Amino acid sequence: MRNDISLTIKKTAAGSERQGLIEKGKSIKAKVKSTEDQLKQIEADLLIKGLLIPNTTHPKAPIGSEENARILKTVGIQRMEESLKDHIQITTELNILDLEQAAITSGSSFYYLQGMGAFLELALINYAMHKAASKGFFGVLTPDIVRTSIAYGCGFQPRADEHSQIYDIRSSNEPLCLAGTAEIPLAGKFADKTLLEAQLPQKLVGFGHAFRTEDGGRGQEPKGLYRVHQFSKVELFAVTTPEQSEEMMEEIRMIQEEMFTELGLCFRVLDMPTEELGASAYRKYDIEAWMPGRKNWGEVKRHWLSSKNKYIDYSI
Repeated sequence: MRNDISLTIKKTAAGSERQGLIEKGKSIKAKVKSTEDQLKQIEADLLIKGLLIPNTTHPKAPIGSEENARILKTVGIQRMEESLKDHIQITTELNILDLEQAAITSGSSFYYLQGMGAFLELALINYAMHKAASKGFFGVLTPDIVRTSIAYGCGFQPRADEHSQIYDIRSSNEPLCLAGTAEIPLAGKFADKTLLEAQLPQKLVGFGHAFRTEDGGRGQEPKGLYRVHQFSKVELFAVTTPEQSEEMMEEIRMIQEEMFTELGLCFRVLDMPTEELGASAYRKYDIEAWMPGRKNWGEVKRHWLSSKNKYIDYSI
């Protein structure tokens, strides 16, 4: 209609009729803009509401809170000697960790790995990357900055009663954030892509840095390398068909069990209950290692399946 009016204006001589057509064209243009603005707002509101809808849960996932986690396997023997040192004592004696200067440089919950501590982390990263590559996973070094929309699309938006764990970055162009996990940029590799079923599964192993604000959580693990704001992660990630997804989840679980066994850890595998599943998780396994210095179990990886997007994430 606007095009028709524009053509008519060109053919109409100056006068009241031409002016009337011009005013009518302006009115239609204003209405179109108003309608488009309303549509954008409605779409934005729908997206926000859609992101709040949690995934369904696996029928075999235990129901309830953390204490209902099902122990699937325990490997190794728990060391219970009273004389065992914790990681702060060990790293202090070996001079491989510097928390004090990191606090001055970056703030609390940051750290320097130094000396052989730095080489130990690099060795573990190299070991994990090579192990995954030997199992057919394609190696990727991921960017640490991602579009916030990609992070939210992966389910990393806080719920109404939760603190955000994301470090936002000020940008004049668009919202950006530091990746809370390499899973986010790995998922981004498939954003706006259509894959043929014959191309699946797509298996990636990615290394990146994870940044977490840990708002509201620091008091739970008050010292050392627990609940820090930045750490390194190697992740296994797969995009599959619905029929392939559970088999892939078990394949990844076998790889991680093999790795922790080779590293000589005492560990257990937990099938996590529904209240411990993130909004995007369909099912989740946690692996906890026995930490003699703490005389307690501590999570060393988590591994989850999304039935909506059909991807799997595993990190160490």
